[in-house]
Amino acid sequence: MSEYKHPHALIVDDDSTHTKIMDLILDTLGISTHVVSTSRDFINIFGELKPELSFIDLNIERFGVGYTLIETIRERFGPSPNLIVVSCTSEQSAVTHAMDVGANDYIAKPVNRDILAMKASRFIQTEELLGLKKPFCEVPGGGAKAVLHLDFKVQEINETGIKILSRHLLYKGFVLPINGPFIHEVTGRAQALLTTVSSTWVEPAIGSDPSYYGATVEFDIADVALMDNIRQWLSTKNKARWAKHLAPIW
Repeated sequence: MSEYKHPHALIVDDDSTHTKIMDLILDTLGISTHVVSTSRDFINIFGELKPELSFIDLNIERFGVGYTLIETIRERFGPSPNLIVVSCTSEQSAVTHAMDVGANDYIAKPVNRDILAMKASRFIQTEELLGLKKPFCEVPGGGAKAVLHLDFKVQEINETGIKILSRHLLYKGFVLPINGPFIHEVTGRAQALLTTVSSTWVEPAIGSDPSYYGATVEFDIADVALMDNIRQWLSTKNKARWAKHLAPIW
């Protein structure tokens, strides 16, 4: 008997060509699919099927209905359903709004099998998905602490926080310590600074440049001394100096 069950995915999209492709790809990943073409059918079937994954076209029937579907699922079923937006739009504002109203992730059309597999593996596991993963080296036991270092690009700084671009998705509400010489310069402090992720979005790929995840991390505005240091830095530094600055984050 297989160690993994076949999870269900519910797809809502009125593009039959796209849904056939999605169905074929998901089948090769060990995921059973159920396809509907209207928002009403999606809502009615969702409660009965209780799918492990849902793929929602942003513009099903008409522009913006996908947002309403996401909000409805969150209101009725809470934060547990895994909702992935699928859309041909590359507008940052559309993707950001989808994630703000409750989407867990985003996939652009036309769907790429490797990207779809990577996104699906965040939420479910099948033998097929497991077979696509690269093997991990065994880590010695003992409960040793680990530190994960991530690189980010600073996009904008103001008195409330920093907009960053990263190859890693950071979740809203995540408390993030940021560190490095550039952060020390901005804050006037030698230690890591605790920030909170307040919003996230997807920065589409342009030409040969890869796509990035964007996030806004907010300062602790109640820290008066910190805010004074940041205002002082903003008033004396040229933005061009840090616009494309790279710094480590962990």
